[in-house]
Amino acid sequence: WAIVKAAPAAALALTQKRKSAARAPDLSRRCFMNQRPWARPGHHSEQCRWSVDIIGETPGLPPMFMNPSLSRGFRRWLPAIKLVAALAVLALVASLGWLKWHEDELVFHTELSHARDMGEMPAGAESVTITAAGGYGLAAVLLRAEPAQDSGFWVLHLHGNADSAFSVGQLHHEEQLRALGLNVLAVDYRGFGRSSGVASELHIDADAEAAYQELIRRGVPPRQIIIWGHSLGTGPAVFVAS
Repeated sequence: WAIVKAAPAAALALTQKRKSAARAPDLSRRCFMNQRPWARPGHHSEQCRWSVDIIGETPGLPPMFMNPSLSRGFRRWLPAIKLVAALAVLALVASLGWLKWHEDELVFHTELSHARDMGEMPAGAESVTITAAGGYGLAAVLLRAEPAQDSGFWVLHLHGNADSAFSVGQLHHEEQLRALGLNVLAVDYRGFGRSSGVASELHIDADAEAAYQELIRRGVPPRQIIIWGHSLGTGPAVFVAS
């Protein structure tokens, strides 16, 4: 009975001993792998002991740290590597800061819109001014449908980037909407077309809201206002609709 009880413990001890033996580093093999033809006499024994200790504790370590000479070379270049990394981080931060500072100029092409506000006003169209937040005057085009075709609905037309409510293309769109029996109010955001000021995401949203409130002020019921956004204008259209 005592032998039967002791057998599992003996088997476990034997298994652990075999595992320990399997994990033990092979001194001769490591020494042979790390030997260098140009190493000075006696240097290989110290190198072997160092390599075996490191490899035995941290298997899979990169060869750079298995070889003392390579490790010393890495430490010699470490300050330069740190300097290059620091300069790369500073360059990245500076680039992101420049992009953030010039974000509006890069996104909103207002200069092109100024060159496209020379369209010929169609018959019956009015050029009106809408007062936005801060007292800015927003240039806008107002077209009323023919009385016989008037559906009673109004389209708040919000144009795209690098464009103007007074451009040839936009006036053509507005005329087509009027031909369908729709009244149209098309506005130039701040900085675009004939409107003064500086364009930004906040300003465009605020200007679209000011145009919507202008229709309310003129007595148009909200349920009869259609918010029409094209390209860049889809953003403020969603803002006003929400």
